[in-house]
Amino acid sequence: MLLKSREKSFELVQFEALRGRIVFSEEQERLYKYVTAGFMGECLCDEMAESMAERVIQLRDLLLASGGRTCQVDSLLVVAGKVYLLEIKNWEGSFEIVDGRFVGLSACPLAQLQRSKTIVEHLLRRYGFRVEVEARLLFINPKISLYGLSRQEPVLLRHQVEPYFGSVGEGSFWDQWDRKIGEFLLQQHVPENRFANPVVYDPGTVQCGVMCAACRVRMRPYDLLRLECPTCGTKELKRDCLGRTKAEFEALFANKPCSRHALHIWCDGLISRRMIYSQKVQESRF
Repeated sequence: MLLKSREKSFELVQFEALRGRIVFSEEQERLYKYVTAGFMGECLCDEMAESMAERVIQLRDLLLASGGRTCQVDSLLVVAGKVYLLEIKNWEGSFEIVDGRFVGLSACPLAQLQRSKTIVEHLLRRYGFRVEVEARLLFINPKISLYGLSRQEPVLLRHQVEPYFGSVGEGSFWDQWDRKIGEFLLQQHVPENRFANPVVYDPGTVQCGVMCAACRVRMRPYDLLRLECPTCGTKELKRDCLGRTKAEFEALFANKPCSRHALHIWCDGLISRRMIYSQKVQESRF
């Protein structure tokens, strides 16, 4: 049973809205690829976990706090009175582990995993839940090599993930106690602060226009109701384009009112004020 689904972080939403509208610096390009790869790896792990969707309580992308400390939990499973905490990495390349630490990394993922486990255990005990917490670090990308990895480390490589999911709970199905634990953790989730880690960019350099969802190239008029991408030839209804483009405006200019005039300019005049007004009227009815 899925109690909480995964959503894109606001940082990734901003990066996607900026792509094609500004020229990324090397640091922005690196960070965009890193954040995108992380999200894709988490989604891949979610797909692999579908095999136990009916028998395990699942919560994805939790932010939990206890004792003045917070932790981000990529995926959390509950079954047979036990909590499974999963940290997911979509890394590739070669890494070395010595004495339980990753060599050359300022932030060791094993130390972060242990910290998250401690916070979750403290939170559960604080509210009377005496349950075991098992923490695992999942490397979902097959293009990774870990040198010095011992069996004692709570690490799973790509080929080990699916067998591990099959062993979780040893075939048990969730019960009301498991659901109570899951719902408690869901209640403790701290909503993301959208402005805690914003993408740094100059608003004056952001280009207006309606961007192709696939190519991130500025679209052009095709007929009365549709726009066309000059690169891939995709044709999209203007009303659908408007919804996407409005969401990008709100992600990039949160402090500006999303007025009909502002949206018309943001769309570079490709969508009429009448259509924008009609869309706003429809939204106000719900």
